[in-house]
Amino acid sequence: YCKTGELEEAYKLLDEIEKKGLECDKYTHTIMIDGLCKAGKVEVAAQHLKYMNMMGFDSNLVAYNCLVDGLCKVGQINDAIKVYKSMEVRDSFTYSSLVYNLCRDRRYHSAAKLLLSCLRSGMKILKSAQRAVLLGLRYSGFPREAKRLKSKIRIARILNH
Repeated sequence: YCKTGELEEAYKLLDEIEKKGLECDKYTHTIMIDGLCKAGKVEVAAQHLKYMNMMGFDSNLVAYNCLVDGLCKVGQINDAIKVYKSMEVRDSFTYSSLVYNLCRDRRYHSAAKLLLSCLRSGMKILKSAQRAVLLGLRYSGFPREAKRLKSKIRIARILNH
C-alpha cells in the first residue's frame, strides 16, 4: 500500500495486525515512514518514528535516512539537520542527501563543511553531491573556494585509502 501511496489502507492493515495480537517489525514501520515521507507527510513520519522508538525498536538508520531525505524534499532542511544531529549512526546516504539538498538550498558553504567532515571521517559520499558543492561554489562567485575544496577532497580520499 505504501508504494502506491495508499497510506490510509496501510494504517488500516497495521491496526488489523495489532488487533490480532501480532506485532509489526522495524522493517514494516520503516516502510510506513518511507511511504509517509514520499507522500510529503513528514510530520506524521516523524511521529511514527517516535512511536517506533517508544515501542523499543532500536535506532533504525534506514528510517532516519527516510525522514532526513523526506524533510529535505519538502524544504525543511533545518529540521533535517536536527534529525541528522540526533542520529547515533550515519551513512553515506545520510551525508549525500544532506549535502545535495543544502546545495539545492544554495547553502554551499554549509554543504562544503559537511562534505569535508564526512570524507575526513572515512565515509564515502556520492560524486554527484560532491559535484553539486563544487559547481555551486564556483557559479555563486567562489571559484577559489571551489578549487581549495577540490584539493581537500583529493587529500581526504588519499588519506582514507
